[in-house]
Amino acid sequence: MARTFVRVELIEPDNDAYPPLWEAMGEQGFVRTIVGKKTGKPFRLPKGFYLIEKTTPQETLEKAKLAITKAKVEARIFCVPSGPGVRFANLQEDEEASEDEMFEPPA
Repeated sequence: MARTFVRVELIEPDNDAYPPLWEAMGEQGFVRTIVGKKTGKPFRLPKGFYLIEKTTPQETLEKAKLAITKAKVEARIFCVPSGPGVRFANLQEDEEASEDEMFEPPA
């Protein structure tokens, strides 16, 4: 099954809306930190972006809906399946990420 990137855009958010969403998304298996294949360093995805592994885009969408419901926020959701060729640049290093929050690409 593919890895899926998800963009969750909160509708009319305030700063208090984000922590419950981050927690609910984490409970569903989403991560906000990825590990650079070349550097091995953890990098934080931009705000509103998440990654989940071993789910189809439809399963991913359902998990995101569950998280949004639990967090009691209103949001738009966009899911994109991803293969091994994902590239990124200039992401913020995430030195505070714990190991259970990180996704490491397969070797």
